[in-house]
Amino acid sequence: MNNKNPFKNISKVILDFSAPKKIVGFEEYVLDNLHDNKEVELFKDVWLTTINYDNWNHASMQVGYDKTMETLKSKYNLDEQVCNYFGQPGCI
Repeated sequence: MNNKNPFKNISKVILDFSAPKKIVGFEEYVLDNLHDNKEVELFKDVWLTTINYDNWNHASMQVGYDKTMETLKSKYNLDEQVCNYFGQPGCI
């Protein structure tokens, strides 16, 4: 795995996820397409951050989405395009 950008392959797999594959589910799709144990563990950490109850414990889904995106960008330095996949309907 590239130490300069540990998300390079993870980002590619995430961006390859598309609507027809939503039956499989976002998390399952990404995990099935990562082959490096460090990448799998890193993705799992990002996923747990994404589904954290504190992020989504709001009356407004938009507040939960915004809070999750802010956390992903600051904690993992993910770009906007990759972060948006974590908030797509059917992904979480």
